[in-house]
Order: sequence, then C-alpha cells, then structure tokens
Amino acid sequence: MKAAMLLVALAACAATPLDEIEIACTSDAECPDETWCDLRYHSNVCRSLEHSGPPRVVFDGFVVGDQLAQTISVPSKTISLRDMRLRNAGGSQTYVTMELIGPPCVDADSNVRNDGELVDEGDSFDAGFSVYPVAGCASPAMLTVTATASSRVFTFTAMISITP
Repeated sequence: MKAAMLLVALAACAATPLDEIEIACTSDAECPDETWCDLRYHSNVCRSLEHSGPPRVVFDGFVVGDQLAQTISVPSKTISLRDMRLRNAGGSQTYVTMELIGPPCVDADSNVRNDGELVDEGDSFDAGFSVYPVAGCASPAMLTVTATASSRVFTFTAMISITP
C-alpha cells in the first residue's frame, strides 16, 4: 500500500511542470539542467528554459545623434552628459542598473535610476551618464561599465577620447 502511494506521488510530481514546482535557488548552479535561477523580483526559483531565459545585458555603443559609435570624444574640464545604448539580449524582462567607473582623472557617473530601468527581453534603452575629465588626463580613457540585471552582473569597457 505504501509503495503504491509513493508511486502515485512520484507520478504526480513528474506530471507537474517545473515552473510550478518552484525549486528555491540563489544561482543557476543550484537548478536542474535546462533551467535557470530566476532572481527577478526576489522570486529566487528555478525556471524552465522552454518558457523564458535569464536576462543578458550587452553594450551596443554610444548614442551619437541617431547613430551608435564605439568611441566618443568629450572635452576636458567640462561636464558632458551622454548616452550609451544597453540591450537586454536575454529571455526575460528585467530591471537594469548601471555603474560607471573611469580612471582617477575622469569623474564618471551613471544617470540610470538607482532602482533600475525596466527593459523587456530584446529591447534596448539609452543609459545616461556624465563624465568630467580633468585637464591633462590621458586620452583615450577607458570606462568600466557594470550593468546589473536580476542580480546578474555584466561588465564591459567603453573608450572615450578626451579633447583639450
């Protein structure tokens, strides 16, 4: 009788979609194959890759008019307000925050909301930032961009040219 009950219970679990089981997790490594750990909105459960995937933020370039450029020029001793295009190339909607770090002679700051910008899967957004290079700063200067989406960290570098 106990064996029959156990078989019925196992059959019921096998028929339940993984997304409905809600296996708790804190990273992808804690989830079964073909799943990912959904850290959005503090749900922290394994999700099937059949229905969605984790967010993945990529840097498309600096926004210059209606074009994208891999490098931009900014004047020294002047605050420059610019945009860079970030894209959610992953499989789920997420909030994205951004941190920007430059060399000591470049004061660089993100203007992205502290609670993040909501970005749908496949969509992009223009992340505002400011830079203030001091006189004599070496050019080109490398900025380190750290975007965080659903507790996943994506880091890339971007180059600025500093004009006198």
